[in-house]
Amino acid sequence: MTDAGDALTPHLETCQHCGELVPVGTFCGSCGAHLVEVDGRQRTFAYAAAPHESVHRPAVVSTLFPHLPHRHAHAFGHALAVGLVAVITLAALRLPAPATIAAAVFLPVIYLLYLYEVDAYEGQVFPVVGATFVVGGALGWGYVAVTSAVSTPSFSVTTTMVVTAAVLALLAQAMMLAGPLLLLPLRRFDEALDGLSFGVASALGFTAIVVVAGYWQVLSAPLVGASAVTGDDIMRILRAAVLGSLVNATSSGLIASSIWVR
Repeated sequence: MTDAGDALTPHLETCQHCGELVPVGTFCGSCGAHLVEVDGRQRTFAYAAAPHESVHRPAVVSTLFPHLPHRHAHAFGHALAVGLVAVITLAALRLPAPATIAAAVFLPVIYLLYLYEVDAYEGQVFPVVGATFVVGGALGWGYVAVTSAVSTPSFSVTTTMVVTAAVLALLAQAMMLAGPLLLLPLRRFDEALDGLSFGVASALGFTAIVVVAGYWQVLSAPLVGASAVTGDDIMRILRAAVLGSLVNATSSGLIASSIWVR
């Protein structure tokens, strides 16, 4: 007969890469290497959140939603596609203000729904991640105030303008990390995916407010535009709100998760 205590004890094995005794599974719980493959130390061929995907594969769903079960991944992928179509449709209907608002908020809304769906924080999604989102949004408003004061439109590019743009980009990244760093001392949020979630939430809040404030002249204009919205206008909205959100979220999530690991 098997003792009840032995039945509750997890099966362990020694990782051939780091030498630690870890639970049996696909990946090492200490160093993250692939336990089966001999060359699994770097593990570039299998992303832990989606083992069938390469680490270098630019997959939006598995990058931003790593807690999501594989069977639900398609639903969130479809939600992202529907959001893009809605933005383009509103712009094509000469509704620039609703198109801008939709582009700025649909990705943050989907992300909050994802956190609620996976219940990663046991009912504390909005107190924890929501606070990070709000801090990022508040800093985004401050960033717009700073950039509007130091940058002026010009068709000529000078060295000073390039240096200013670089400094402002670094300032924006630092602001997006400020909210997550406030949660770093809390020991109950000590996993790398916690840092990823906080970094993504802060970046999405930051970008949404920057887009809304930057396009305020569009939002305060009449609801229906006087002329048709051109393809360049649609691309400008998608680049600022959607692509900007994805780039900021992934970069901030990567940096924050790296800080959490170390």
